[in-house]
Amino acid sequence: MDDMHVNTIAVGRKTIAITRGAISTFSADELKGILAHELGHMTFGHTKALLLTVIGNFIFTALIWLLRLMLIVIEFLWGLVSHKSILFAILKFMAVAMRFIVDIAVMLFIHLSEIILALNSRANEIQADVFAYEVGYGNELISGLYLLQKISINGNI
Repeated sequence: MDDMHVNTIAVGRKTIAITRGAISTFSADELKGILAHELGHMTFGHTKALLLTVIGNFIFTALIWLLRLMLIVIEFLWGLVSHKSILFAILKFMAVAMRFIVDIAVMLFIHLSEIILALNSRANEIQADVFAYEVGYGNELISGLYLLQKISINGNI
């Protein structure tokens, strides 16, 4: 990738993107360690799981917006006739309550999902690090990660 930020990323099933900044910053051995780490992500299917998560989030978001839109329309329509009957007033109140419950449930679901994804992400990183070590590039990965940490902390290079 034509970018001077220092980064590599496993994408999809068969692609590793590496920035120009990473190529110019890491030594050849450090690059081998970093690439072994990214191959670990691919070997264990982390990139496929991430893709499925993104697609799932899109579908979930679309369904929630559709449900909320339906509840707003129902609430509006029952609001137009709620003065005519106590039944319509009760139905309008139920639509408002349902929208509130959906909003709370979505908020809780999102926060719980973020916690699970963060824990899983950390576990995936450790698994990819172990993979790089087991295929013989542990020292190279460690050297590259120390350099990356130095860059992140000092803001140099």
